Amino acid sequence: MKPLLVFQTDFTYKEGAVCSMYGVVKSVDRTLEIIDGTHEIPQYDIWSASYRLVIQKKVKL
Repeated sequence: MKPLLVFQTDFTYKEGAVCSMYGVVKSVDRTLEIIDGTHEIPQYDIWSASYRLVIQKKVKL
């Protein structure tokens, strides 16, 4: 099975942070498959982040 990394952050797509994270990951291991869970979680909203993790698990990325 191919290694998998799921990103879930409180960044937005308007920032360069998401792209920077992709670059760092690929510089460490080019074989990792990266999936964007979401990048629109409200800052410091732990409940919302937890809920989205549960939903993603049910969908079974």
